[in-house]
Amino acid sequence: MFPYDQFKQSTQFKKWNFNKNDLLQIRKETFLLSLENSLEILSKNSQTTKKSKVQGQEQEQKQEQEKEKEQEIEKEKKQEKPTFKESQDLLLYYYHFILNNIKTYYSLPLKVGITSVTYLQRFYTEKSAIDYDPILIFLSAISLASKVEEENALPYDLLKISIDKGIMTKEDCTLEIILKNEKVLLNEIQFHLKIHHPLHFLRLMLDDAITSGFLVDQSQQLTQQQVKSTSFSICENIVKYSIMNEILFYFTPHEISISILKLLLQFIPVSFKFNFVDFFHFLNTNYFSSYLSIEKIDQIIEEIPIPNNTLNFEKYFKKEELLKIQIIKLKIKFFKNPLNDPNSEIYKEKREKEIQNKENDYLKKQELNFQEQTMSLEEIFGNDENFDNSLLLNAIPTKKKKKNKNNNNNTKRKNGWNGETERGGRRRRREEKKGGKKEKKKGGKKGGKKGKGKEKKKEKKINRRLFH
Repeated sequence: MFPYDQFKQSTQFKKWNFNKNDLLQIRKETFLLSLENSLEILSKNSQTTKKSKVQGQEQEQKQEQEKEKEQEIEKEKKQEKPTFKESQDLLLYYYHFILNNIKTYYSLPLKVGITSVTYLQRFYTEKSAIDYDPILIFLSAISLASKVEEENALPYDLLKISIDKGIMTKEDCTLEIILKNEKVLLNEIQFHLKIHHPLHFLRLMLDDAITSGFLVDQSQQLTQQQVKSTSFSICENIVKYSIMNEILFYFTPHEISISILKLLLQFIPVSFKFNFVDFFHFLNTNYFSSYLSIEKIDQIIEEIPIPNNTLNFEKYFKKEELLKIQIIKLKIKFFKNPLNDPNSEIYKEKREKEIQNKENDYLKKQELNFQEQTMSLEEIFGNDENFDNSLLLNAIPTKKKKKNKNNNNNTKRKNGWNGETERGGRRRRREEKKGGKKEKKKGGKKGGKKGKGKEKKKEKKINRRLFH
């Protein structure tokens, strides 16, 4: 039921399994490097704008512009740079937003939210919020996760909902940016799309716990299905806390699901009785070959902090923390890399160059295809001395030209033809042998005066009636 050996062969176990301290070190180094790169690009851009504006202006205007630029540089120096912790807090805010609003805003199940958050967590291991603003990436992650989890969520609909709800503006993000960042996201996560998260294993474990009698409603007012639905809804809230704290990088989904079941003891109703110790030994002996220990499960539970021991996921952030996050957004917006910022001039110039290069490549391909089509047989097979081009010319099927009857008749008339056909000529010869050409009768179809043929038909009908 729980294919633990198969999970060891997956890319999630091989490629995306980290130690907590190592992962923090990797992210800190990437954040500092991206901050240095963005500062260099911004300084170069400011120097180029100075040179371009100075040319063709008077001395008074030059002095005024220089003063304004000096003031801008002083503001940049006074502007506080974002720290690594602040960038991580901003990412946590977006993880919480997705997990909390995936059902209410976008009408998608929780599994889509979990996969999209794990994609973002993988993306921001070697990228930082300064390189790519999370507001431009999280919609791409949701659209990609909906495709993988086989749910119907179009990028256009996601963008429209997020604009209507006031999450972003039309200037912040467009459909083109979502589709482009989806490719960037795929390349960064190395196309490892399958996510093994604890929800699937929790369903199976709860089925075993209820059918085997480890989880029971003592009041006997609820059915087994109702007991399962109430306990699973509690487990879903615990899973949200665990996914936010990036627990999938450190432990397997089997271990996480068992630790969530132990946390379930704190939040189930009073009428429920859950014998977790016996159920743990049952799972460990039947499915996990006795490799798990309760000490390890306690270690996992420490990595799932639930504030105030209440499952109120909506109020994960306090009002003071939300105000701080708004300030962090402004800081990162000021220092973010202009190469990946759609509103910057550098990004627009880069985009125009990409479009021009694509158009030039397309025109070159068309020219090459036209040259290949217009190449003669001698140019294709001319280098081969033993090949005979005449054989190939005879082998090529050609359309037969339709004969023009008028042209043939004109040539025959020149040669002494009087314009009659072969059949007409035979009929003329027979009549000449019999003794002269018969004159055509005027009238109806069968000759004579008009209406004479009809009278003969009537006579024949009358004769038939009389004789028969």
